[in-house]
Amino acid sequence: GGGAGGMGGGGLGLGAAVGPGNNAATQMAQLQKALAEGQSHVTIQVPDADVGLIIGKGGMQIRNIQEKSGANVQIPQVADANNPAVRTVNITHPNKEGGEFAKSMIQEILASKMQ
Repeated sequence: GGGAGGMGGGGLGLGAAVGPGNNAATQMAQLQKALAEGQSHVTIQVPDADVGLIIGKGGMQIRNIQEKSGANVQIPQVADANNPAVRTVNITHPNKEGGEFAKSMIQEILASKMQ
């Protein structure tokens, strides 16, 4: 078999989910592209009020999550239509473990706030 052995692709789409310039259509396109490439897709529901914790000051926290996990984390600008109390965050990663790792990092941030 062999195979090409993944092309590093480190800085790809990093921090892309942060910033006012990134609208829902762009996020959707990025998500579709990742899925088309066969990437793993994980979602996590974050309370609307706690989204700021995940993004962090100046986007530091989300950048940290993306750098450590290698995943692309997309936080929607608005709450879910069917549940205004939460936002469904999309996480894409070339492999399942990376996506789950990013998800667990977000869960830890939310859990530490509860204490």
